[in-house]
Formats: sequence, C-alpha cells, structure tokens
Amino acid sequence: NITYKAHVIVSTVVMYFTAGIAIVYPNIYSALGIIGGFCGTLVMITFPGYLYIACSEKKNGLSRVGIFLFITIITILGWFSAILTILETFT
Repeated sequence: NITYKAHVIVSTVVMYFTAGIAIVYPNIYSALGIIGGFCGTLVMITFPGYLYIACSEKKNGLSRVGIFLFITIITILGWFSAILTILETFT
C-alpha cells in the first residue's frame, strides 16, 4: 500500500525534477514535443490500434476500415506536429 506521505513525497520529487530540467534546459519543450509527436503517437495510437484490428473477432469490413482511417489520421497528425516542431526549432 502506498501511504499518503509516500504519495506526497513522490509527487513533490517528480515536480521539482521536471522544474529543474526546465530551468537547466529552457528549450526542452521542443525536444519533448518531437519525441511525443513521433514516439507517443506510435506507442499510444498506432500500434495498439493495428493490434486491435489484427486481433479483432469482428469480421465487419466497415468497422475495420473506420478504425483504420481513424488510426491513420491521428498518426499523420502526430507526425505532422512533430515535423512542425522540428521546423520551428531549427529555423
């Protein structure tokens, strides 16, 4: 069991750690945006979505096409945001 005191300590350490990184590296948000745009989209949307399609018991083609289109559009938007962040950072 996690006690209230342990929860407060962990939350405070994480908060100060991230604030310290932001002070040391003021432009870290750009790097994190790039990482999130590429890796976050793949890990949270693309891979689970395609695994759902592959392992789905539903044979209805229309629902699979809808899910496939949703995954594809969200993935393109995530990558596009990462590309825009790269362009903003290096121009």
